[in-house]
Order: sequence, then structure tokens, then C-alpha cells
Amino acid sequence: MSIGITFPFAAATGSLGYLEVTSDIAAAIQSNVRSLLLTNWGERVMHADFGCNMIEFIFEPRTRQLRERIADRVKSQLSRWMPFLSLSGLYVIFSDEDPSIPENGVGVKLELFYGNIPVELYQVYPR
Repeated sequence: MSIGITFPFAAATGSLGYLEVTSDIAAAIQSNVRSLLLTNWGERVMHADFGCNMIEFIFEPRTRQLRERIADRVKSQLSRWMPFLSLSGLYVIFSDEDPSIPENGVGVKLELFYGNIPVELYQVYPR
């Protein structure tokens, strides 16, 4: 049984439709949160303030204040657009702390709960 469409969009490998779909709640939440993190303001029709607008932070100096601003943005957008999720952990990682992140990139690791279902997500921006 399908729950939602995966993000980024991918061609379906089964015969149920044209796009790949998620089959469990955790995968659907991961896909939806990834969409929220990677969307910039103004990219969604009729929802101009949907997304985290991470592009705003790409060329700023890597400081504690920037880490706090990114965390605050992610928390506020999650609470606005996905209030059914409980945030238990949020970690902002810069490229000089993790060699797998591209230069001037930012990694965001989230630990979430949907009821009693744990969901973890690690997203690097730019992708």
C-alpha cells in the first residue's frame, strides 16, 4: 500500500503508477521533511513561505550564530508546516566538521517522532 510520493521524484519500478511511492509512514515523513528542507521561499505555488530557504545561508561565515539561525529556521518551519512531528534532536554540521559535506555546505540531522514512530533524517545542502 502506498502512502505518498518520494522526493526527489523518481520513475516507478513497479506497475502501480509513474512515480516511486513510499510504503511506510517513516519513509513518507522523511520524504516530506526533505522536501521542506530543500525548498526555497517562493518555489511553491500559493505557498510562498513554504520551505527553509537554506540558500540564504550558503555563503555566510561559519559561526555559532549561523548554526543557531539555521536551527531556528528549521524548528520554526517544522512547527508551522508539520506540527504533528515531535523534534527530539537537531544538529547542524558544517563542511569543515564533516568531510563528506561539500565546501560551504551545511548538513542538517533531524531526529523526529510521529507518535511513537521514530524518524531520522540527514540532509546536506547544497545537494
